[in-house]
Amino acid sequence: MGIRYYAYPVDPEHTATAAATPELFLGQDPLSDAWGLVPIGDSIYAIDAMPRPEMLYLDKCWGLLQALTRPEEGECRPAHILFAGYDRGGRYDYQPFLKALSPSEVAVAASDLATIGNEDLDRLFTRASPGWIGDRNFLEQYMSRAVEFTTELRSRGWGMVYMIG
Repeated sequence: MGIRYYAYPVDPEHTATAAATPELFLGQDPLSDAWGLVPIGDSIYAIDAMPRPEMLYLDKCWGLLQALTRPEEGECRPAHILFAGYDRGGRYDYQPFLKALSPSEVAVAASDLATIGNEDLDRLFTRASPGWIGDRNFLEQYMSRAVEFTTELRSRGWGMVYMIG
């Protein structure tokens, strides 16, 4: 399946709870939320006609977004806080990385993420390993979703929780 990225909004009045227990703010099955699936039996899913929960799904693109916001030298961009972290553990018993971001952290990160442009992408793909060649469209698609999601949260004054796992 691979390691994926999922983020959910957090109402500002629940920021402290989210910081202490971010898992409470994730969907029970984030991949099903992302793909719009609902269980209809034992291990059987169908596409749900209902709207999907409000969330950000970055699939496996989170690694490219980490690299984009973490330069080879110097400090990370403020937007890096949206993608920082790795799953922990072994091959079969890994622990997903969970993080809660306050409304002010989301606001700063969203503003920075929206300023990333073609020059930044060019720099990333100039230093990228050969396996990343051709992933620029993939990155641009998911980065656009991340900008929309975080910009919306910033406008509402909300925080978020995310999971890499």
